[in-house]
Amino acid sequence: MPEAASTAASNTAATRTQYEGGSVTLSTGAGRVTIRVSESFDELRDSWLALQRHAVCSYSQSYYWAEGWHRIVAAPEGARAVLIHGRDAQGECRFILPFELGKSSGQRVIRFIGQDHANYNTGLFQPAFASALNRRDIDEILCAAVDMIGGADAALFCHQPRDIGGYLNPFAHMPHTDSANSGYALKLQSDFKSVYEARVSKNRRSNLTRSERRLASEGPVTVCDAASAAESAALLDVCFAQKRERFAERGIEDSFAEQRYRDFYKEMAALERREDGKLNVSCLKVGEEIAATRCRVALGGRHNDVISSITSGPLQALSPGQVLLRHQIEQACAAGYIFEDFGAGAAPHKDIWCDSRIALFDSHLALSPKGHALCAYEGLKTRLKHMVKTTPALWETYQDLRKRLRGK
Repeated sequence: MPEAASTAASNTAATRTQYEGGSVTLSTGAGRVTIRVSESFDELRDSWLALQRHAVCSYSQSYYWAEGWHRIVAAPEGARAVLIHGRDAQGECRFILPFELGKSSGQRVIRFIGQDHANYNTGLFQPAFASALNRRDIDEILCAAVDMIGGADAALFCHQPRDIGGYLNPFAHMPHTDSANSGYALKLQSDFKSVYEARVSKNRRSNLTRSERRLASEGPVTVCDAASAAESAALLDVCFAQKRERFAERGIEDSFAEQRYRDFYKEMAALERREDGKLNVSCLKVGEEIAATRCRVALGGRHNDVISSITSGPLQALSPGQVLLRHQIEQACAAGYIFEDFGAGAAPHKDIWCDSRIALFDSHLALSPKGHALCAYEGLKTRLKHMVKTTPALWETYQDLRKRLRGK
């Protein structure tokens, strides 16, 4: 266990009950809270949906995303849902930690549900509750949960934002390492012209106008939003095919290669309501050709980029992705969104548009003697990735080597 966690475990062990139907009541900086662990999403559905409407959280940990990922992707791989939730004396849900218990290098590991496919990973916290927690509180909550599920060797929590909704992420109190990537975002305002001129240079604006004119010379340019689950699924098939081509050119493993991953995103696109985390699928067409796609989730005043793609054909040279992005940012401004969140990982279009970076960190917490070696390895791997990605010469060399070894 983490250093502080081992002390917390000895202090609370006598009051803990077993996992089956058990609970633990702890005193925290935010008041007394009763901790339970559940494997049932249905049991928490109403509390989860109510909490996420005003919680500090990421769309990846919203109810339908977490439930869908576990059911479609994680459970068939043998992962077990570990849904840690805490309620105050009045029975109000103060937080939910959507974790799963799986295996890594033969060890029992706790992690966020779907964390490797998520830009950001967080728990869901009532804002006032999140701001009042300290390291001891997080230690005790984690220790209580681990005890109730019968133990684990390590907790590997990746891609966590330091700031969530203007509040310090409570997990930032725990030992952590800077993630290999940062997040990127743009503050929006109702006047798109002001945002556009402030962030994009006159020369780049001229180039984008020229690109759109050249695209129009190839056929009518239209920006389309999928209006049904069937249209979303069809556009996603195009998106996945375009991503596969781009990944192959750059020597990157196709993260959507397995059918269950594609099925998951199609189910998220079939959700009816935006406030439930619906994946909104859009495209830019030139004539009948889909030149670019963008998939986003609107939650809590943020437009979150999830997946995007561009054609590998001749139209690629005319920057259809950039043209589509400009149109969508203009739409987001008109709709009153506060932020356009471009997600984690550097990219040229993010450098052009973004005015803020989101610091991300990884936590590798040993929960048993066996877990120390795994956490040391994961920590070293994270530090090496961070060094390579933040050192231009190393990153360029790595990309070139990857392309030579695995690319077309």
